[in-house]
This record gives sequence, structure tokens and C-alpha cells, in this order.
Amino acid sequence: MKFWGLFVSILTPLIAFNQDDARIQFSDCHMRIIDESSATIIVHEKIEINADHAKSQAILRLVSDEFTESSLISGTIYNSEGKRIKSIRPKDLRKYSLWDGVSIANDGFMEVYFPEEEPPFTIEYRYKIEEKGILFLQPWMPLSDYNVSLSRASFDLSIPVKLEAKIYDTNAGQAQINTEGGMKHYRWEVSNISPIDDDEFVPPLK
Repeated sequence: MKFWGLFVSILTPLIAFNQDDARIQFSDCHMRIIDESSATIIVHEKIEINADHAKSQAILRLVSDEFTESSLISGTIYNSEGKRIKSIRPKDLRKYSLWDGVSIANDGFMEVYFPEEEPPFTIEYRYKIEEKGILFLQPWMPLSDYNVSLSRASFDLSIPVKLEAKIYDTNAGQAQINTEGGMKHYRWEVSNISPIDDDEFVPPLK
């Protein structure tokens, strides 16, 4: 039997920052383990961009290869008053090959969306990731960069009861756990996380 390794981490602030470069209004991740070799992940998040150098927080990157298939479900950009000014569609994403120049065959590619709007603005994404043939899942880290605050985030994980999962959680609190319909459900929720101050001697968070 294969085992799933999952790391759940919530980063806590070292020094509170007075002005958020970016604020994650919400970030919800729903991960469903289908069987020993496949999983479906749906992510829905809304991010407020307040500074030009923080626009990188609004970039969407979707990777697809022989083990992963990613797709945009919907995307929207709002102005500072909360009015919708643009809808983002799959055709708006730029596609880049992941070929490393060495491998004989590599069909992997990355689809990227670069927002052109000037801050302040808010961007909302909803996308789906389908994993196949994997042993380990990517860690959940809703706060993953400096000078970014988090209003609310949740992570829902569903696993067939017949599978054993190894879960490592750090600063994420105790998960809510229940079993229903042959699935074991875990849920973590966090809110009101202050930004972590950037420092030239501090390594990247990711």
C-alpha cells in the first residue's frame, strides 16, 4: 500500500509590518484523495495587491505534465472599489514549455497569467489540479511570502478510510476530523495572520 505524506504549515509573523504589500482575503483549498495514485485539488483564493512590487503575488502559475493536469476554472480582477473590471479566461494564460533541453521527451508545460493592472487591485482565482501516480502531496502553506497578510484560509482534506495518511502539521492548530461515506475528512482553518517582515539575512519562505 502507498502512503500519502502531507505537510501542513502556517507561518507566524516575526515582526508585524505596518503596511501590507498584499493581503490574502481568503484562500480555500479542497483536496480529495481518490485512490492510491490519484487526487483532485480545487483552490479558490482572492488576493488584494497594494504595492507595485507585490504584483508577483497575483501571478497565477499552473503546471501540467505526465503526472499533473492543471486548469483554470475562473478568474476575476476588481478595482480598489471592489468593482469587477476584468474576467480571466483560460485563453488569457501564456503557455511555456518545461522542457529542460536534456530529456528525450518532456510534454510538461506551465500556463501563467500576468496581471497588467496597476495597484491597488484585487484578483480572484479558482483552479483545479488533478494528480496521478504520486506518492507525496505538496505542502499547504497559505502564507508563503514576506510582507503579505492573511485574513482567512482553510484546507479540507478527504482520504478514503482504507488508506493511511502521514500528516505533519506545524502552527496549523488541531484539525477538525470526521468520517463519513467511507472517507476521513480533515479541516484546518486559520485567520488574521500578520505579515512577516522581510530581511536580507532571512531565507525565502518557500
